[in-house]
Amino acid sequence: MPMRYIGRSISDEYYSIFHFETGSKSKANELDIDFLIKNYGTFSIPKDYYDAFQLLGSFIGGQDSLLFKWAEFSVNASGKSLSVD
Repeated sequence: MPMRYIGRSISDEYYSIFHFETGSKSKANELDIDFLIKNYGTFSIPKDYYDAFQLLGSFIGGQDSLLFKWAEFSVNASGKSLSVD
């Protein structure tokens, strides 16, 4: 539950940097974005945090992440013949 703890360095409250509104959960005939928003709620965060997440996101889970770079290095070091078995 990372969203619970984000912002604890500036506030003593949990869930301090984002606000959410819950929806009414029902079964889906078709799972799409409209269904998810209507049934599972919405959230908002301050724009400054959004900008920081945009900038740092690729280092956490994108092509600039440490794990991705290590995998890329390993493949190149193996002569591009790395087995996943």
